[in-house]
Amino acid sequence: MKIKFDSKLIKCLSNVDRIKYDPINKTLEYLSLHNIKTASDLLKVLENQPTFQGLPVKQLKDGWNGCLDTIAKLERENKIIVHKTKKENSPRHIWLNKGNYPIGGDKLIEPEFYEMWSKVKVPKGDELAIQLLKNGLKPTNVDLENIKNNKTTNVQERKQKKPRRGKITNTHMKGILKDYSSRV
Repeated sequence: MKIKFDSKLIKCLSNVDRIKYDPINKTLEYLSLHNIKTASDLLKVLENQPTFQGLPVKQLKDGWNGCLDTIAKLERENKIIVHKTKKENSPRHIWLNKGNYPIGGDKLIEPEFYEMWSKVKVPKGDELAIQLLKNGLKPTNVDLENIKNNKTTNVQERKQKKPRRGKITNTHMKGILKDYSSRV
């Protein structure tokens, strides 16, 4: 695309981190967050990740138009694991399938494992935190003081609320300030 560029515009665009200006060819290039253009590039980036955090597909779409087709192809080949959205069923995150385990299909996991898994009962809510404490583990999402306070509040009787009273300055508003919650 041939467009005349103003020198001020080129100077402003060259200051942007994501845009690269080539003065020899007089071209502008958009630099994506991950320089991925092919399936092999994607697999290399996933292999070189220090942690198994995966990649958001949103970042891949940023600089690569054909990423969705490539992701679908790699998923069919069981080279990557894809987390999809519930409504649109579009890819959200991807991970490298290191063991090349088949994802989907009929015989993935043996029935014995399903039986063992279904026998495990996980306690709900505060019971889970209490069970962790009994087994010498520290729950990360629950404050220990709250659990202790909850036990004491259950033992104590709840105090009955006193009726609310407001100072009536306007006699025509007597009914508005009256508390009718006890009649419900």
